[in-house]
Amino acid sequence: MSHPRRFTPTSSGMAGRLLRLTVIVLILLAANPFTAAAQDRAELEVDHALTFDFPTPHTDWAQPYALGKTRVLFFVDGRGTHPRECVELMQRFDLDAQAVFWARIVDTTKSHWHGGEVGEARMLELLHQKWDVFVFLDLPMTDVPSPQKQMILDAVAGGAGIVFVGTGDPALFVDENRLREQPLFLASPETAEAFRIGAGRGARIGGRADIDYREGWEVDYDYWQERLGRAVLWAAGKEPAMQVSLGVSSQNVPSDRSAPQPVSDAPGRKLTVHVSGAPRDKKPVLRLTLRRPADEPFSWPPREVTADTQIELPLPDLPAGPYHADAIIMGSTGVETWATVPFEVAASRRVAEVRLDREWGEVGDAISGSVRLEGDPLPHELLRLVVLDRRRRELLRQDIAIEDNTAPFRFEVHEGLPMLATVEARVLSDGREASRAYRYFRVTTRRRDRFNFLVWDVPKGPLAPYAEESLARHGATLQLGRGNPPLYVSAFDMAWVPYTTRILNKLGPQGVMEPFCWNDQAAVRRQVAELATAHGDSRAHGTFAYSLGDENKTLGSCLSPHCAAAYREYLEEVYGTVAALNSSWGTAFEAWEDVGLSRVGDNDEANSLREKNYPRWFDRQAFKSWNYVRYCRKYREAFREM
Repeated sequence: MSHPRRFTPTSSGMAGRLLRLTVIVLILLAANPFTAAAQDRAELEVDHALTFDFPTPHTDWAQPYALGKTRVLFFVDGRGTHPRECVELMQRFDLDAQAVFWARIVDTTKSHWHGGEVGEARMLELLHQKWDVFVFLDLPMTDVPSPQKQMILDAVAGGAGIVFVGTGDPALFVDENRLREQPLFLASPETAEAFRIGAGRGARIGGRADIDYREGWEVDYDYWQERLGRAVLWAAGKEPAMQVSLGVSSQNVPSDRSAPQPVSDAPGRKLTVHVSGAPRDKKPVLRLTLRRPADEPFSWPPREVTADTQIELPLPDLPAGPYHADAIIMGSTGVETWATVPFEVAASRRVAEVRLDREWGEVGDAISGSVRLEGDPLPHELLRLVVLDRRRRELLRQDIAIEDNTAPFRFEVHEGLPMLATVEARVLSDGREASRAYRYFRVTTRRRDRFNFLVWDVPKGPLAPYAEESLARHGATLQLGRGNPPLYVSAFDMAWVPYTTRILNKLGPQGVMEPFCWNDQAAVRRQVAELATAHGDSRAHGTFAYSLGDENKTLGSCLSPHCAAAYREYLEEVYGTVAALNSSWGTAFEAWEDVGLSRVGDNDEANSLREKNYPRWFDRQAFKSWNYVRYCRKYREAFREM
């Protein structure tokens, strides 16, 4: 980004010239409304840009694609990480795409197409172009303006495709439009429901990916995107002429007893591959991969295939866990076709549980617990405990000889550990892994005594970890948000400022604060204790400070007896004696219990202000500030006790 030149006026003459120039520019802008509109439109193009500046792990399912690019117009809820899902699909599939965002106006309950009228005009211009398919990602067609909606419907009736994810259109997806036989390319109804709409095609997917942060979550998301890409290409009429199908046998054929005993039921099982249809390339190449989340894939050497190739391959000795077998057939112009199938590998000896004594700790504490195993021991068996970072780099290791089915472990928490560590137990036989299990451990880190870059709120949705990674790359070190931090905040070493409450001073009909008076000690104790308990995970993660809210009411008092007693306590603290108070106020109180408001129900001492008894009026206002500070201290004490 270029930096603006810095002008330093050295005389009143230069300052005057700059002022006149500014006035001229403003007049020109006022006289030419198209200038502002053009600027708004240019900003909209930047806002809607679908770029690859931030690449993430993905499989090139059909990128590049032998059938060429597919033109896609996305309609997306613009909040959160929704827009990024368009880019994720474009990384995996050969798309020429644009997007239109539906957005919430900040600090309101109102939503509109991003850019307002200019945004709707941009949408109209885009719809004058030819698109292969329209994709509504977690967004209904309800709020599309009538002229634009009719253009979409006309395009679909004329042969374009339309895909809804998490929503639908009752006028389009009626039972009479549903295809009676599921298209082979869509694999199963779980991939997408298929419809014929005029000359076009429609597909509906139940909802966006719902994937919590866990080891290998990126791989699970990759397969969700694969299903979405199938639906988009099918709706666009771009399904391949060539097909590949995969199967994994469940039968475990006995292995050679002279060979090392297998660690799982994979040896003896078969992967079958059947290729059919006419390839576009003369010598397409088949690439086969076995993949388990959070693990390096196993690949066979590439091989040429023909239209009627059938292959049967024995599975290698795989560790237990969920797998996918992936097949991609590549030609000279791109991917001809692809397929994937899930399967499970089981082991007779397995890590049943990793138990932690405590799931968090400070530097100097310990990561301790035990591992429980099930099943018959394997030859030359070993239990390996490792501590990993988010990239699954090994930081600590312990190898334990197993004497029974339970083994304790202990690591010291040192300063080099990240805020989120994966404690993983693996049972090995002759150095080969049979089974694994893990638990997360948080290393409490507060980021105090340094400069921080604080970001309000935390990304949400299945792609939140990628958004968090981007924030960390750009220098964010601290986040403020409601509740407790998700695991991915720990994964990217962000300390936390929990937004625990918001302090208001609303008065009820009787002039008493709602939901309780700040000086109702029993109610305050319950409130602060509940909040402290609710934010225990924030303390474990690493709290820079506990936020009591924004836009708080920092003055507060009411007509509660609790507040009246606190007011007298405050006045006694300020004046020391009733005589000193009387001298200031011009009153004649005999004892502290007699002191009160100048008029019943006058919480603000407006009467004293009218009568120009400024000391009495001022003391009431000062009490409101003192009252607020003392109330906040109750929260501080509760959080400090944690």
